[in-house]
Amino acid sequence: MRGPSAWTRATVLGAGATLGLVLVWQLARPDAPQPPAGAAVVRPAAAADPGPEALLPPVQEPSAIPIEAPVAVEARVPAAVAEARRRPIPGTERAWREAYVARLREPGVDVDALVDATIRGAAPDVEKVGLLRALLDTRSDKALDALVTAAEEVETHDGPNGAGVPEFCVRMLAQRAGGDADARAALRQLVSRRGSSLEPRLRRTAAARVARTGTSSELALLAADIRGCGDPELLHGVAQSLELNPDAAVARGFFTDLPALAAEGDAPHAGTN
Repeated sequence: MRGPSAWTRATVLGAGATLGLVLVWQLARPDAPQPPAGAAVVRPAAAADPGPEALLPPVQEPSAIPIEAPVAVEARVPAAVAEARRRPIPGTERAWREAYVARLREPGVDVDALVDATIRGAAPDVEKVGLLRALLDTRSDKALDALVTAAEEVETHDGPNGAGVPEFCVRMLAQRAGGDADARAALRQLVSRRGSSLEPRLRRTAAARVARTGTSSELALLAADIRGCGDPELLHGVAQSLELNPDAAVARGFFTDLPALAAEGDAPHAGTN
């Protein structure tokens, strides 16, 4: 068997030399990255098989859906339903009050007969208070007289807040006493009628409120109303209230039965001022 010819050997040697020159030239380029000294040459890892998922089309993110502002519930409630919600519960004080306000605004209504039938009748307390509030709401000229009548003639029952009709009446009059002379006159009626069925504690409240808010002439009348009164708590309350009334100075001499105000913490004792 014949070995390679001289021409063939020369060709192989020439190709090897050419390859060596190319490698030397590449390494000698100034911009070619040089591995650090002593560093091991790391061959790039073969690309991982992307798997069958790579063949699936890309998934698009869902576009943002604008959220509308919430609509108020009341705006969607039919008018008839909203009106029904505003109506008072039948049998409550508010229901009676609104019913009597409408009744009192009717032309030709007999207020005296209405008050007499309701206040002196067998109506429940809640209905009586509803009528009294309606009289005040409509500014009826019968309102204060009705409060006096109810305070004296309606039997006391504890209401939902622990106060019956008479206490309601005295409270309404007392609240108006500061700026209403007619309310003070109504309170004086409750004080002067000693034989009425008004509870003593409510009579004391009425007397003390007149003493606190009355004018000098009204105080002179109050002094006559309570002269000879045998209720020391009423007299003591009046004496305390007069101390807070600027008009009491000129009317103080009319009160001959008032106790001397004791120092704080001491019990009141009888005497004159």
